[in-house]
Amino acid sequence: MKESLALDLRSLAVFRILLGIVILCDLWSRSRSLEAHYTDSGLVPRSLLVARGLKVWDWSLYSLSGTAEIIGLGFIVHALVAVFFLLGYRTRWMTVGCWLLTVSLINRNPFVTDSGDTYLKLLLFWAAFLPLGEVFSLDSWRKKKTRAGSSPLNFKWVGFCTAAFIFQIVMIYFFAGLFKILEPAWRNGHGVYYALRAEQFIRPLGSLLAPLLSYDSPVDALVLGVELIICVLVLIPSTKDRLRSLSVVTLIGFHLSIHFLLEVGFLSMVGSCAWVALIPATFWNRLQRGKVSSREPALTSAKLMPEALWLRLILSLMIVYVFIWNLSTLPKSGVVLSDSFRRIGFTLKLNQFWNLFSVPTIDNIWNLAPARLKNGEQINLFTGKSLSDSARPRILSEAYPDGRWRKMLIATYHRGNQDLARNHGIYLCRRWNQEHPNHERLMTFEVITNRERILSDKTISLMKPEVIWRQTCP
Repeated sequence: MKESLALDLRSLAVFRILLGIVILCDLWSRSRSLEAHYTDSGLVPRSLLVARGLKVWDWSLYSLSGTAEIIGLGFIVHALVAVFFLLGYRTRWMTVGCWLLTVSLINRNPFVTDSGDTYLKLLLFWAAFLPLGEVFSLDSWRKKKTRAGSSPLNFKWVGFCTAAFIFQIVMIYFFAGLFKILEPAWRNGHGVYYALRAEQFIRPLGSLLAPLLSYDSPVDALVLGVELIICVLVLIPSTKDRLRSLSVVTLIGFHLSIHFLLEVGFLSMVGSCAWVALIPATFWNRLQRGKVSSREPALTSAKLMPEALWLRLILSLMIVYVFIWNLSTLPKSGVVLSDSFRRIGFTLKLNQFWNLFSVPTIDNIWNLAPARLKNGEQINLFTGKSLSDSARPRILSEAYPDGRWRKMLIATYHRGNQDLARNHGIYLCRRWNQEHPNHERLMTFEVITNRERILSDKTISLMKPEVIWRQTCP
C-alpha cells in the first residue's frame, strides 16, 4: 500500500508546470470579461454580495476594490504568482499564493464558478503540502551545487501529504460516479444521451456524434466504470505500476474526450493535470534508461517524507473530513453535517459537490434580446445584429461568449435573480450607449427565453417563448 500512495517528483514537477499554464489561460479567459464580472460597474457589484448575506468565509482579495484598474492590477499580480509557480521559484509559497488568489477570484463572483474552479482550488490546497519544486524548477537549480557529489536523488516519495492528494483526486471521480448511479437516467443508460443533446454545453464534435447515440446507450456503463472502478485502481499495488498506469492513461483520455465533446470550461484541463501528477516512476525510469550510470542506479523504492507528527495528524483529519463531507452531499446518505462542522470546509475551501451531469438536462435554452434604438432600428442586443438575422444558433453553446458567460446568464435570467437581471440591464444600456453615437442610442430591450424539450426519440419539442425581463435605458 505504501508504494501505491507514493508520488514521483518528476510527475509533480510536470503537474506544476501544466497547472501553472492552466491558471494563466484561465486568467486570460476571465480578463476578457473583467469589467462585467469583477467590478462594481458590472453584473456583480460588491454591494450585491453584501446584500445577499456575505459570509466571513467568502473572503476575497479581489473585493478590496471595485474599479477595473485595481482588479486588472490584481490579475497581473495573480499571473506573476502563477508564472513563479510554473517556474518553481519559492514553490511552496507560490503554491499558497496561487491558492489564495484563485479562491479570491472564485469568491468574488460565485455566479461564474464551475466544477473546474472547485477542482483547481482543491488541487492547489493539497499541493501546498507536496514537494512540487524538487526537480525541473528554479528551486532545484539553486540547490544543484549543494547536491553535487552526494547520493543520487530519490524521485519517489510517500507520506501523509501524498496519500491525502491521491485520496482527494479519487474521491472526485468516485463520488461523481455515485451521484450518477443514484439517478434513474444513468442506471437505465440515458445519461450520455441527454448530455450530448444539452446544446448549451456541446461542441461541434459532440453535435456530430449525438445523432449516432441511441437512447439506451452502453456508453453510460463505460462512464460509470471509469468513475467508479478505473479511478480506484490507482490505490491498488501492482507489478511495474501497471494498474496505476491504466488509471492515469484512462482518466486523461476520459478528460480529453469530454473536452472535445462538451464545453465544460477548464474542468478537463485541470483534471488532466491532476492525473499527470500520478504518473508512476516506472514511466520516467523508462525514459531515462541508458542515461543513468552504473555507479548511480535509479532509486525505485519510495522514500518516506519527513513529516512532523502534528502535520500527519492534521492531514489525516482533513482527508477524513473531506470524505465525510462528500458522503453528506449524496442524496439519502443519511449523513448530515452541523453548521459548525460545515463552516470548517467553507473556511478552508474544502467544500465540494460532484454531481457532474448526474441530473439530465432535458431542456435546451437560448435567449434573444429584441432592442429598439433611438433611430427606430430593431436589433438583437446580445449579438448586435438585426433582429431579422437572429435565427436559432446552429449549436446553442455558440450563443454564449464562453462557459462563464453561460453560467452568468443562466443564473441571471433562469434562477429568479432579479438583482442580477437589473444589473445586467444597466450594464448593457451603459456599454451600448458609450460605444455608439446618439442617433443609435439604446432605448428599450426585452430578454426572451426560447426553450426546447429533449425527447427520447432523438427529436425536440419547441416550447412557447417567454419574456423574462424588460429594461428601459436611462
